[in-house]
Amino acid sequence: MSKKELMRYKVVSRWIDGLITGSEAAELLNLSYRQVCRLKKRILEEGETGVIHKNKGRKPAHALDDEVRQRILELHQSERYKNCNDVHFAELLAKYEGIEVSPSTVRRIRLAARIKAKRKRRPAKAHRPRKGNPRPACWFRWMAVFIVGWRIRQNPCVFGRY
Repeated sequence: MSKKELMRYKVVSRWIDGLITGSEAAELLNLSYRQVCRLKKRILEEGETGVIHKNKGRKPAHALDDEVRQRILELHQSERYKNCNDVHFAELLAKYEGIEVSPSTVRRIRLAARIKAKRKRRPAKAHRPRKGNPRPACWFRWMAVFIVGWRIRQNPCVFGRY
């Protein structure tokens, strides 16, 4: 039993003994009153094991079988799919082998087997920095000078740097 489950059992037991109320138990466990009532019912029916999660130690329902994982690894290392990246390999598996898996699953299986990627990623290209847009004060000054013909005094406090 984990510390969290033990804590739940102790708090609900204190509620059953009448030392605290149900709402206090809910607050201590950061659960709703309804959830604490469900815990209390399971503890009264099953004892200490009522707190333990029923799926503990079981394999998830959506997990891949070990046979499928092995088949994917064998196909990945075969001559037929030798030069495929993860995305292309997942598409080919679905098309020709009837194995529907995502590219991220193929990548996880490949990394678990310590198989490197077919090609390293290219480094990002260096781009030239763009010229910044003119400041609004400068834009207003140039528009006023060239379009309207106003003469504006160049005051750095008002217009900033030019």
